[in-house]
Amino acid sequence: MKKQFSALLVLSALSTPLMAQSLNHQAFEVAVFHTEAGKPMQLAELSAQEMKATEGKFIPLGLAVAGGGAFAAWKYHYDVYKATGRIGTSGGAARAAAIGSGTAAIGGGMGAAAGGGIAGTVAWAPGTFALNQGAQKANTRHTINNRR
Repeated sequence: MKKQFSALLVLSALSTPLMAQSLNHQAFEVAVFHTEAGKPMQLAELSAQEMKATEGKFIPLGLAVAGGGAFAAWKYHYDVYKATGRIGTSGGAARAAAIGSGTAAIGGGMGAAAGGGIAGTVAWAPGTFALNQGAQKANTRHTINNRR
């Protein structure tokens, strides 16, 4: 059962980007940016009111990235301690934090880009979760195997 679940997570991680790549890019640009071939895009600065409306919208993603990194580093030390009786290495903790922060940023950012809410979460969470779990397990196993 554990191998089947792991295989499902890996397939989810691999299939999410493939589904996103099947999109017709020109049709996407026309639908999202309202562009026409051969005509330049009409760009303008945001007004003060628009700037005020978007102020602080990045904070939740920043908190998720910081929290993902901190949790991953502590989880790494816990897993290594549980297996060997000693805490993990600082390099391993740094790798764990980078993996946790990176997958939180990818998952949160791409989930928001996919429309946010439940739809964005369903689209990106399984793949980024599987990526995070696989990379964290490899990082932890590397330290544990080197200590034996």
